[in-house]
Amino acid sequence: MGKRLVLLLFLSIFLFNIVSADPPETQVNVNTLEGIDISFPKFSSVPVNEPFNLSVHAYNVSTGLQLEYPNINCELEIYNHTGFYLLEEMDMFPSDDEFFIYIGEGNFTTPDVYSYNIYCTDDTTIGGFIDGLFEVTYIGRELQTSQAILDSLMFLVIFFLFPVIIFGIGKLPDKNTKDEEGTIIRISYLKYFRSVLWFFLWMMIVAVFYISSSLGFAYLPETLTANFLFMLFRITMGLTLPIIVVWLVWIFAQIIDDKKIKAQWNRGLFPHSV
Repeated sequence: MGKRLVLLLFLSIFLFNIVSADPPETQVNVNTLEGIDISFPKFSSVPVNEPFNLSVHAYNVSTGLQLEYPNINCELEIYNHTGFYLLEEMDMFPSDDEFFIYIGEGNFTTPDVYSYNIYCTDDTTIGGFIDGLFEVTYIGRELQTSQAILDSLMFLVIFFLFPVIIFGIGKLPDKNTKDEEGTIIRISYLKYFRSVLWFFLWMMIVAVFYISSSLGFAYLPETLTANFLFMLFRITMGLTLPIIVVWLVWIFAQIIDDKKIKAQWNRGLFPHSV
């Protein structure tokens, strides 16, 4: 009898726990968000006086499915740093599964910071937008620290080599060796190396103007100094070809003169100056 009472008590407690236990919760994956998610190639800077082709893709926020025309339409706005419109509510053109717009080079004629706003809507219940900033620069990208370090090192190398080369040029002969009476006693071939150093020195000057103008366009807020340095680079670069022609003519003339001197030596003559 006692065992039956214990068994009945155990069963009563077990059934009570089953009946009183909370039913298992059912998890339902419900995304209540509504709207349009916008994706496009994001560039922090673009080159000055260059066209840009902007492509935009739109997605349903709740489902992640891509939205296409004619279900939605997209517009673009661009402002300059003073808050004035550069492009105002420009309709983007549908193409397959994307929207695009061609922005001509005439819109980015000077370096500046611009703000953009892209807005897409289905003209009924949902819409989406994205905004941000981009910069127009002469090099079309942000100057990296590594590039700045490299340019600085190039400057240091040039500034170190410049006086060294000038000192070396001063130590080299500029003509053939003569005795006290002015008679040529030896042909000095180092005079050719002297002219090579002068040309190398000129190219270093051209490089200084180019690197300086590039750094000016990348870092200086105003472009007056950079434009001046770039003008000097263009002038010196334009003079390089005539300098090369004159340099080669001078070398060949010196070679011909040295051959004449050797010919006179072979005939027992000792010229004073050629």
